[in-house]
Amino acid sequence: MLPPWEKYPELPKGRIGWRMGYGEDYMNAFWKWFSKLPDNEKDAYEQTSPEPEGWTGFYGRIRANPWL
Repeated sequence: MLPPWEKYPELPKGRIGWRMGYGEDYMNAFWKWFSKLPDNEKDAYEQTSPEPEGWTGFYGRIRANPWL
């Protein structure tokens, strides 16, 4: 999956679009998907798709609060 900022670059972090509608749907799907990856695959994904400015800590939040 693409990271949220690449899938919907028109939605800056913190915008209401991530909490409702198509942004929320994608964010939930990404959170579930990333949560299920083994740690080594998460590490590799973070290296190939680093968090841009304004999204710092995004991957860490998923790791700390995985979708169960």
